Amino acid sequence: MHHHIDPYRRDSYSRIPVLLLAALAPLQLNPCRAASVGDAAPAVVTEAATLETLIASIRSGDFSSAYQIAHTLLAMYEGEEAFDLMYGSAALETRNLNEAWFVFDRLHSRFPQNLNYHFELARCQYAMGQMLAAETGFQTVLAADPLPAIATASRNYLQQISQQQSRSRRSWSVALATAAGYDTNINTATSEREIDLFDGQLSAILSEEQRAIHSGYFRYSAAVQMSLPLTSKRRVYSSVSFARKDNNGNDTYDLDAVQFRAGAQQLLGQHQLNASLGYEYYWLGHDSLQSMLQLTTEWRWNGWQHWQPQFELHVISKDSQLNDEADTLQIGSRTALAYQQGLWSSMAGVSWSSDLDDQAELARDTAGADARLSYQLNSRLALHLQGLYRQYDYQHGNDLLAPGKDRQEHLGQASIGWQYQLLHWLTLHNQFSYLRNASSISVYQYDRALFEAGLTVSFQN
Repeated sequence: MHHHIDPYRRDSYSRIPVLLLAALAPLQLNPCRAASVGDAAPAVVTEAATLETLIASIRSGDFSSAYQIAHTLLAMYEGEEAFDLMYGSAALETRNLNEAWFVFDRLHSRFPQNLNYHFELARCQYAMGQMLAAETGFQTVLAADPLPAIATASRNYLQQISQQQSRSRRSWSVALATAAGYDTNINTATSEREIDLFDGQLSAILSEEQRAIHSGYFRYSAAVQMSLPLTSKRRVYSSVSFARKDNNGNDTYDLDAVQFRAGAQQLLGQHQLNASLGYEYYWLGHDSLQSMLQLTTEWRWNGWQHWQPQFELHVISKDSQLNDEADTLQIGSRTALAYQQGLWSSMAGVSWSSDLDDQAELARDTAGADARLSYQLNSRLALHLQGLYRQYDYQHGNDLLAPGKDRQEHLGQASIGWQYQLLHWLTLHNQFSYLRNASSISVYQYDRALFEAGLTVSFQN
């Protein structure tokens, strides 16, 4: 009979503390490294004493103190093998999981033949809930014929993972976010002062209210998600969220949205199938704007180590509360390829959709592409870049402002931002986005830039 494994306590598996100390024995930390940057002799002695305190804390199992001491030495010793081993171990034991993963992923990359580091990386993945990656890691360690203590611990972890996958356990998460920003075009209107109408036969001077309006804003959002595994390969999930963008000094273009979603996921070998039903409702300036009902099916392939192809089909019913000409039924698809290795992750995709209601004057066909690139700069800071392109071909060219002229639009958007984890439940985020919509009809052409900074609080079980 195997006991439950607590991934944060080393005494939960036999003699791993001894292995840690044995691994430290042949490694050397240079306490005089400070002298190379001009430190005086007393500072070197103090540094050496602090190192001894760190090692003593590790030996005694006082990982909380070890973690605090390690942080004071990061600038001096980060990157040295022995220090990273102690720092990563202390971070894992104190549940600073992102830091622990970052350290052991670096150690494993530098020393791929060292099973200790591969084992510790798998422990990090287990603690972070990445069960598939952890299972692969422990199996790889076992296949390499490790020391008996690590082999026994790996088997225990694998059995624990198997038990968790086979029993139903409800999980949930809650996220609350607030942000402040500046929007150069809250009404997505043209910035031109004068426009041509009726194919150049007439020109019009636009008032300030008809042109792009800029404003600062506050954004609030809340989301709750729940997941219930039915078997080791099947689960159902649901979520509800609310978001509000409140423009300063102008309530006309305030935007509120509420979203509901429920779905099911099925694993078939290395295939992952998802089906979900979603409902969204929007308000503009406190007046009803639009509702959307969406049915989505998705397929993913998990057979490659770093790559994951994806394919999605969706049907969306749109009901505009302001303009019946915008009501439509849309079908569409998206094909994407995701990549993740070490500190890098990315995704690129192409999409297509078409509105089926021939009577809707605003019905259109859409083709597009999008890409996202993220890099984990260190254990707390992540950077990301994102780009998007859409081409809209309106099915009816009979626009009142340009009779007989086909309306086509090209929308492009680029974003850059970063996220910094202040605490394991608190994240600071910052983002700048620029959007341009080029249209064959000048009145629909506009530019928009947004700058936003905010905080996100999240909890999960």
